[in-house]
Amino acid sequence: MEKRGIRSCAIALITAVLTATPALAGESLQERVADHEDRVDAHRREKASAALEEDLQHTIALFREAEGTPDADKVQARLIKQVGALTKVRDDVVRIAALDTLGTLGHKGCARYLKPFLKPYKDERGQERAAAAIQSAGEVADDALVQPLLKVVDKSKNYSVAAEAVRALGKFRDCKRHRKRIVEELAKTLRSDMPAAPKPGRDTGDSYIPGKHGRAGTARWIALSTVLPAALNELTGQDIANVGDWLALIREYRRDLGALFVPEES
Repeated sequence: MEKRGIRSCAIALITAVLTATPALAGESLQERVADHEDRVDAHRREKASAALEEDLQHTIALFREAEGTPDADKVQARLIKQVGALTKVRDDVVRIAALDTLGTLGHKGCARYLKPFLKPYKDERGQERAAAAIQSAGEVADDALVQPLLKVVDKSKNYSVAAEAVRALGKFRDCKRHRKRIVEELAKTLRSDMPAAPKPGRDTGDSYIPGKHGRAGTARWIALSTVLPAALNELTGQDIANVGDWLALIREYRRDLGALFVPEES
């Protein structure tokens, strides 16, 4: 996750420079986008990874420049489609950079290109792509991404990736159609691995006994319970620090989960 943070800072810096650069005289935004598309296509044919990463930074600048213009919807859709195409190249460096870029754009139209990567992977490279897509999914926060993220939480054998999906779901506060379900499903999956309480007088040598999944269940519980309170606080507007208190509260309000959401200040 640290690598992505460094890359995001670089993107932000270069975007600021590009945005500050004046447009060529007489060249419209549409024309510059078309020129940019041609460059990206050429670099893709050449398999020029470094050039494609720079192209993605320029894409962000053009995307921001389009905001508020009469052609914003059309231009931004073209740019999103272009970034989406780069998520399909074989070069994982470019793929992950493209997935990061979709999150930086933060547009609902990016969801369709993130969704294919939101699934449990067994191989390390797949998990890296999933982690990038999950972080970007949190920035896009589109309804279509809720179910895939929940599946990652529930099924991923990489618990750091599953925990990242919990964090991402915490950013879906504005998805009012699905946010109660997110609370319900996250509580459900945590309870499935909740450690059993030690029997009275029994010295377990630990603070808890692993749940039904044994050691894996214990590791999963630790990974997910660590991030759950912050994610649910962000999702609902509550301020509850303890995972046990959260699970108890969800059980108490199970028939009216909507009451857990603190109204946002106008």
